[in-house]
Amino acid sequence: MNPRILSAIAEGYNQRVRNADYLNWINGQYTLAAVTVGVERNLAGRKAKSEYPKNPFFEEIEKQNKPLSDDELQKQRELFVERLKTMQSNFEISHGKVVEMNNE
Repeated sequence: MNPRILSAIAEGYNQRVRNADYLNWINGQYTLAAVTVGVERNLAGRKAKSEYPKNPFFEEIEKQNKPLSDDELQKQRELFVERLKTMQSNFEISHGKVVEMNNE
């Protein structure tokens, strides 16, 4: 076997190990959620506020990673610009600087 084939085999093995590690981590998250809910319900009784996840973690990740439509993307851009303007105003107020902004 030449080095290129060996490196491809090693990379494939490393990817499989990373996938197994990630699945074990996800399993640990479900276990942690179950134990947390059980312990809190036993200790706090009816005052318990924690809940077991209603949807699988992978489903939530897929929802977050779905591509945005053009309208949603534009709304996010506008929100980002407004947040930046708010941060700038707060900075100027907290540092005692008053600078006129040009509204374009």
